[in-house]
Amino acid sequence: MYLTKNVAENCYMVRIMRQGKMYQKNFSKKKHGGWGKAQEAAKKWRDEQLKILPEKMMNAEGRMSSRNTSGVVGITLSCATFAGEKGNSEYWSWKSKWPGCKFNGGIGWSVKKYGLDDSFALAVLSRELRTVDRDVVIKRLKRLKGTKKLQAIYDLRALDLE
Repeated sequence: MYLTKNVAENCYMVRIMRQGKMYQKNFSKKKHGGWGKAQEAAKKWRDEQLKILPEKMMNAEGRMSSRNTSGVVGITLSCATFAGEKGNSEYWSWKSKWPGCKFNGGIGWSVKKYGLDDSFALAVLSRELRTVDRDVVIKRLKRLKGTKKLQAIYDLRALDLE
């Protein structure tokens, strides 16, 4: 594991990826005195690195990526543009996605209909509840009105769109 025999370069390569960073070292056949010794040296270095490197993250769910602009994993701001008689119209919505969601594109909450804060909160709640049932999510939002939890959700929104 993490070990590759590179015949073209006459070496063994050790490559270990942890949290987006690559740890790599080559062990040449010539420097180590043959394929066997190069392989032994590569395995020794690999084993030492595995002891000191952080554990491998097995599941990407819940991991914030550099592409995230909403401040919450699985929540994105989406804009659809429609051509009309009076020109183009923009339709903004906060979308919520999670593994196993029955809608491939996730569930969207209109900024025009619910407002910027509430549409964001509805997206966060639908992901938290893992449901596409709009009535359930809207009822949850109504129960949270005026609470610290709802204010904390509003505060999560990283984009300042106003």
